[in-house]
Amino acid sequence: MAYRSLDVEEYKKWDEKHHEASTSLDDRQEKLAEVYEEIEKEFILLGSSAIEDKLQDGVPEAIYNLSKANLKIWVLTGDKMETAINIGYSCKLLREDMQVHCIDGDNSDDIVRDLQAIVIAHREVNNNFKSSTESNVSQTANGKKRFALVVSGGSL
Repeated sequence: MAYRSLDVEEYKKWDEKHHEASTSLDDRQEKLAEVYEEIEKEFILLGSSAIEDKLQDGVPEAIYNLSKANLKIWVLTGDKMETAINIGYSCKLLREDMQVHCIDGDNSDDIVRDLQAIVIAHREVNNNFKSSTESNVSQTANGKKRFALVVSGGSL
């Protein structure tokens, strides 16, 4: 956290530039960034803060037990994909012995391509897995390897 003192005239000039940038039809984000860069300097540091999201007690164990019962579990979060994956591991929804697939396409062609690759990989793994004697790999009741699908908000 930090602050900077402005006199009334300095603020009015900046506010006018800000209004002009925020209502621009062309390059709005770039113009706003320039206006913010202009005002966000020569701050006096007050301190800092941090937020740590912690899962409530018992949540990882509850999710793990539900998944052992072969329930399909879906989680919706506003976090970035990497954060969502880390949360998945911390609450035992994702495990090291699972096959984790990610879809983070920018357009429908990319998403379809990702989905097709996942389907092919999933079939290959399960065909190989059925004939394998691996016992340290998480599997469903019907003998298929468990997998997880992580989808970015933009891909939805």
